[in-house]
Amino acid sequence: MSIDVCFWWQGKPSLSPEELYKEAADGVSENFEPSSLVIDFRERLAIQWPGIEDSLEPLAYDPDLDEQEDLSRFILVTLSSGRAEVLPEIIEMARTFRLTGYDPQSEQGIARA
Repeated sequence: MSIDVCFWWQGKPSLSPEELYKEAADGVSENFEPSSLVIDFRERLAIQWPGIEDSLEPLAYDPDLDEQEDLSRFILVTLSSGRAEVLPEIIEMARTFRLTGYDPQSEQGIARA
């Protein structure tokens, strides 16, 4: 079993948090506003929890793609149930980067700080 949560920079809302989460899960990024804060958050996650890069989408490098996906639009974090205890820390960290998100387990949006 795994736990997913998704984060993004919320400029002007285009879709509901649940709809944006579903788009991220499908790899659709057009409705997300690009932000360097998403990239900075990704880098901070990798520093805080070495090895978490394999749990982040889009992948920093995907050899199956002709061109690299834009990492500045959203970050989908998938944690194994054994790592679920770090989820509150990840959510707090996302808030410090002023990101919003969606937690499908609780079916609630995550507001930025």
